Amino acid sequence: MIARPAIPRPAGWLAACLLAMLLALPGLAVAAQAHLEMDRGELRVGETASLRLVCVGGAPERLPSLQAPEQVRLAYQGPYRETVSVNFRTTRVLTHTWAVTALRPGRILLGPVEMDVKGQRLRTNAVELRVLEPLQDEGGSTRLWARVEPAPEGLGQDEPVPLWQGQALVYRFGFEHSEPVYNASWSQPEFDGLVAAPGVDQSQREYALQRDGARWTVNQIDVGLVASTPGLLEIPPSVISAQFPAERQQRRRRDPFEDFFGGSLMPQTRSEVLSSGPVTLSIEPLPVQGRPAAFSGLVGSFRAEPRLGASQLRVGESVTLTVVLQGEGSLAGFKLPPMGEQPGFRAYDDEPEITAELRDGRLLGRAVLRRALVPTAEGSLVVPPLELSWFDPQQGSYILYELPPLALQVQPGEAGASELASFADERPAGDGQVAALGADILPIHADVKVKDRRFHPGRPLPLLLLLLPGLALGGQVALDLRVRGGRRSRRLRAVRRRLESLPADRSERLAELDSAFREAAGLALGIPAAGVDPARLRAGLPEPLAAQAAALYARLEGARFGGSADAELEQVVRELVRRLLGRAR
Repeated sequence: MIARPAIPRPAGWLAACLLAMLLALPGLAVAAQAHLEMDRGELRVGETASLRLVCVGGAPERLPSLQAPEQVRLAYQGPYRETVSVNFRTTRVLTHTWAVTALRPGRILLGPVEMDVKGQRLRTNAVELRVLEPLQDEGGSTRLWARVEPAPEGLGQDEPVPLWQGQALVYRFGFEHSEPVYNASWSQPEFDGLVAAPGVDQSQREYALQRDGARWTVNQIDVGLVASTPGLLEIPPSVISAQFPAERQQRRRRDPFEDFFGGSLMPQTRSEVLSSGPVTLSIEPLPVQGRPAAFSGLVGSFRAEPRLGASQLRVGESVTLTVVLQGEGSLAGFKLPPMGEQPGFRAYDDEPEITAELRDGRLLGRAVLRRALVPTAEGSLVVPPLELSWFDPQQGSYILYELPPLALQVQPGEAGASELASFADERPAGDGQVAALGADILPIHADVKVKDRRFHPGRPLPLLLLLLPGLALGGQVALDLRVRGGRRSRRLRAVRRRLESLPADRSERLAELDSAFREAAGLALGIPAAGVDPARLRAGLPEPLAAQAAALYARLEGARFGGSADAELEQVVRELVRRLLGRAR
């Protein structure tokens, strides 16, 4: 039972009620949720990645069925359970994992998955996966590649990528390695004939995959660009400099960590400079034939959604016409076409809200365009149609979108609304002086007594009101710290119990070892176990513990693709978990 923190007497029952309300908020029920997620959106033939079904707040009654298209092969890897704290409430998370191996090129959808959780029928999302042709086997432990998206299916490796002038594209660079890498530095190539997409920062990510039974790490960089110069262009090779482990001349005394991590904790390294191949682009100018008069240079695949705030209003009031334009392409600098002078109303444009992001090798843009319409006369008004035009690279033609005319019913406004809406310089009739009537002046009563209503900080009630919020907040913080400390102690004991009662089945034993390591690392870092990754291990733990934890993370991640828990791995996990729990106390 959790003891309540003592509430100072001056706070009284009001502070107790406020604290009880704060404590009651986290107890609200959380509905069960489930979704599919994947390490990456593309694989090459022969590569393997993880597909996860994450169930929050409840577990399905039976293992969900997931059908595999002919382009991939699915292998169930088992469940993974963890406990996280959200808004002071403990929530259980169950993750089912499948290994997805690419067999044939093509685009596929995995899911959706349907399941019953706590009597509720849940349906997850579907994830899209693109399977690419395999890379040419050049041997060695490193590979570099570069390509441009979008690229048509079946395009040869040496063929130029066809694009249109003004089309958005993504330059994607990949550095793959099957051995540790230190101090890697990427030199971005010159993009002559291309310009950086406005408002989009380059994205970087790291993920792991299995290829021919070996674990590879992939560092990927995406850069958003816009084709500006027609003709045949070549993006020069990307260059990366990195350090790799070198053979050691001497070895120190051996221990379990020495054997597992390959010798010294600070290995000697060798420096190498690697480069990818060039990428050729064929950029076509936009066609002149069929170009609409409303075309302003916008290139992409978009859809428009117009909305009108109201159809009835009064003279002097305003109604907002909102047009949301979104899709694949850059919308930087786009505005609604001018409306010009119109009888019966005036139009005023707000500054457009334009955003862009890189997602799955595509540059996605979104623009929210607003135009305020202010009627200056009553009656039935018609807003003329609005024409938007852009060039769609997927169709290879111009798109003309016409917003139909809008009808407005304008009622008479309040007195003076017409003059205000028309911005006339004349003033309304009258001198603006207000005549004061003698009857409005009431007599003064000299026998009225006035109470002293000044604020006196020394009085008990005002002092109590001032201290009440601080006392309630202090009580909540004290209780939160005590609750967190108790949960932390329970998590420490739970990790130790897992290592003391490992299951006999080899795959389940591996899952329990992996779960215990992640829980211990999360406690040492002060984060949930789900947030543990190699980058946080290296940044949050001191050396050499950080290097050992990152290496063990990599080996456990690789063992999930068909491996098992041997005596050596179990010994290293136990030792490292003990050290991590020592830091978490």
